[in-house]
Amino acid sequence: MLDHNVGYLLKTCHHQLKLWPEKVSLNLWSNAGWGGDLEQSQTGFMLKLGNAPILWCLKWQEVVALSMCAAECVALSNSVQHLVQAICQLSHLSNSFNKTIFCDNQAAVEVSRKKMQYLDRAFFFVNNAIRKHGIKVTWVCTAEMQVDALTKCLSGPILQKAVPFLCVNG
Repeated sequence: MLDHNVGYLLKTCHHQLKLWPEKVSLNLWSNAGWGGDLEQSQTGFMLKLGNAPILWCLKWQEVVALSMCAAECVALSNSVQHLVQAICQLSHLSNSFNKTIFCDNQAAVEVSRKKMQYLDRAFFFVNNAIRKHGIKVTWVCTAEMQVDALTKCLSGPILQKAVPFLCVNG
C-alpha cells in the first residue's frame, strides 16, 4: 500500500486543488476498503463544502471488520464524526444548507437509516447524527464513489477517471 501511495504522489505532484463557489452544501463521501493484504480494513472519506474538498482522510480501521457492510459502517462512524463537527461550525453561518452522505454499500446505507438494537455505540452515533442534523444518506454506485482513489489500488485508466472527483487539476 505504501508503494501505491508513494507512486500516486510522484505521478500526481503537478496536480492542484480546484476551489470554486457553488451552491452551499456539505457532502461526505465515505468508503471502506475491506481486508486486503493485511486483512485490516481502511476508512477513506472526503468532506466537501459545495464542490471544494475541506477535509479528507485515509486510515486503517482500529477494529477488524467481519464483512464489507461492517467495514463500511466503521468508515461511516468515523467520517460522520467529522461531518457533525463541520455542521456545528457552519451552523454559526447558516442553517440552510443540504447535508448528504454518499456511500457505495447498500447494506450500510440501510443500517445507517434504521434503529437497530444490536448495533454498537459507534454505529448508533451515525444513526443518531442522521436524525439530529437532518442528514440525507444516499447510495452511490461504485463507479461514482469519489474516494475510491483513497481506499483502493486503482489501475491507470480507472485512476485517471477518479482524479477529477478529488478536485485536482493536472
